[in-house]
Amino acid sequence: AGGTSATLYGPVDLIMIQQQKMKLGVFDTVKYIANEFGFTNGIFRGFCSTVVREAIYTGGYLGMAPVLTKTLITSDMEMFKGKEYVSGLAGSTTAGVIAAVLTHPADTAKTCMQADLECKTYPTARAAFFDHLRNNGIASLYKGGLARTTRLCGAFFIVSTLREKVIQYKSSNLQQAGGK
Repeated sequence: AGGTSATLYGPVDLIMIQQQKMKLGVFDTVKYIANEFGFTNGIFRGFCSTVVREAIYTGGYLGMAPVLTKTLITSDMEMFKGKEYVSGLAGSTTAGVIAAVLTHPADTAKTCMQADLECKTYPTARAAFFDHLRNNGIASLYKGGLARTTRLCGAFFIVSTLREKVIQYKSSNLQQAGGK
């Protein structure tokens, strides 16, 4: 799933970053990148780092958030027991924070690499990662982390809630079809 979503989000991230740098429209940015750097070294620059990020995201919102939510709903803790909304919010927030902490360094390195299409400073995400770590410390890999974590928690809650509603809908329709 990470590879599939990275196929879309890697180029989207790169185009957004380059649009901000070049102050061009979407199509002019894509045209410039494709003409100057090609498809693989241009449009898909940072793809592997995006796969890592997206794989962890997917595991978080399709795996960890629902498991944590279900654990809380069925727990003996009065605050969560039988309360879908509160449990879903807590489960999604916990999963979102964990996913953000795990992915932010890779995402920071990817962003640096995608901003440097000429490969002058960051030829690879790994080079960007170790350059930041060596020169600015681990905190530099988490700049912007609070905003990103907040966004992830909200997205995890929406996706987890939607996932649960779809499962409930399908189960209800299957039961009704079986009863006829």
